[in-house]
Amino acid sequence: MALLGPGIEAQVRALLSRLDDPVVLHYFPVDGHPSSDSMQRLLDELAWVNPKLRVFHHAGPILPVAPEMADDREGPVTVVSTSDAAASIRFLGFPGGHEFAVLLQSLVAVSTRRDPQLGTGTKQFLAGFRHPLHFQVFVTPT
Repeated sequence: MALLGPGIEAQVRALLSRLDDPVVLHYFPVDGHPSSDSMQRLLDELAWVNPKLRVFHHAGPILPVAPEMADDREGPVTVVSTSDAAASIRFLGFPGGHEFAVLLQSLVAVSTRRDPQLGTGTKQFLAGFRHPLHFQVFVTPT
């Protein structure tokens, strides 16, 4: 049974038609985790909806793709990036609610290489940093 019903699939197809560059999704399931199988099915369905999405399923450790995440893994992890890894976004678990829209928007943002919409003051503040920054954004409907 498909996770995306016909109405939702049509909406997803329309949104993903905005993809410019191919998007690579590296998927790292956790054996026995309740959302691992569902996430794998969802990623495969998204790749079927738009062939610019390429899903790579990994059975082994996350280290070759994202060594900085080796110790930060309680459930399945999906790493979204361009083929040249110019930007990447990491998703933990399954986006079964409001998080699904965030996943779709992230696919488009990575593919179009759209710059974040930041104010002048924020851009000036960030320009002052001289070392790499690690940002974490947590999305939850509660």
